[in-house]
Amino acid sequence: MVEKSPRLPETVHKNAELFDTFISITHYVSMTIVSCLSDALGLHNDRRLEQSHREGEPTNTTLMLMHYPHHLGDANVGQNKHTDSGSLTFILCEQWGLQVMTPETNTWSYIPPRSGHAVINMGDSLRFLSGKRLYSAVHRVLPPSWQKESRYSIAYFLRPEKEAKFEDTDGNEVSAAKWHDEKYLVFRQPHAKQAENNMVTGGMEQIIVN
Repeated sequence: MVEKSPRLPETVHKNAELFDTFISITHYVSMTIVSCLSDALGLHNDRRLEQSHREGEPTNTTLMLMHYPHHLGDANVGQNKHTDSGSLTFILCEQWGLQVMTPETNTWSYIPPRSGHAVINMGDSLRFLSGKRLYSAVHRVLPPSWQKESRYSIAYFLRPEKEAKFEDTDGNEVSAAKWHDEKYLVFRQPHAKQAENNMVTGGMEQIIVN
């Protein structure tokens, strides 16, 4: 988007100003939240979370427009349980489908869509950058059977600089780019195989269960 790549769809090129404005505002909101979290954690100088999200540095930050077909049966999970690999996910959606794992009961709860509101999910990278003082949101997408329309969502995935370093769920020092790439390799595996790897939930499922 920044480079206006010719590989972008024609619709995006025709509405470049709209996309640029949306990305700019969403990024500003996301970074404001990151700054507030730094304040809440009492972080200063180079330890502040913003220092891993500096302007102009290479990053895997991504804007996605997603479509989930209407419910086709109980086995139709739009996205299996997981945590996001990045820092914050800014989500806009008018349909039901997003569920989060409730720590108190270890059960799934729907997040009701609210007009004019965004849902903010915290991801693995911000958890690790905070020294694991913050928690990633374990969530999934499961359109309810009574919803007869498809689910459309817009998600802005704020991710750290690729070279940002942190300690992952196993205590290994990795870069944000390495965590992102390796996690997406796991996402490509069958759900049964994913369940055997704690990278899918960033180690959070063990914390919730315990």
